[in-house]
Amino acid sequence: MRCPTCMKETLETKRGNYLEGKYLIKNTEWEECSSCGEKLFGPKILKELDRAYYVNNDLIFPEEIKRKRKGCGKTQLELAEAIGVSENSIKRWEKGSYIQPADKNKKMKEVFSQWQENRLSNISSDKWVATLMDKSYAAPPAYAGNTVGNVCKEGDKDINNIIKQIK
Repeated sequence: MRCPTCMKETLETKRGNYLEGKYLIKNTEWEECSSCGEKLFGPKILKELDRAYYVNNDLIFPEEIKRKRKGCGKTQLELAEAIGVSENSIKRWEKGSYIQPADKNKKMKEVFSQWQENRLSNISSDKWVATLMDKSYAAPPAYAGNTVGNVCKEGDKDINNIIKQIK
């Protein structure tokens, strides 16, 4: 076949694994010119090359943006405001119709990390407070021992007595 770049009859069909940066596309095919090195890709490999772009540039995949945002309980508008873009940008990124710029991707990672950390710390502290306030909670046996300079009252040695006093 004729190469559209060098116009020589040296275009060949290649089959196998195709490495694009650090992303390996398995069992695919493409056309490659043995003379000038031009490569032509069909629809199957083009979809994988899109994914390769995300991997090679350390970008969050579209479906992952949506999953992380929803996992944090946030709307597209809230994410947009947090990283300084329009809500439509978030919609496009989640659909995969546009690829987010590297600087916005970095900001989005920071925002997701912060939201997740806040969410986990709120869940943890809320659960801990609820556990302590639960009248049926009994701590495993543990005793406060005297150390140099610290004196415990006789009844305060049992941690369960201390918890009951707090309740």
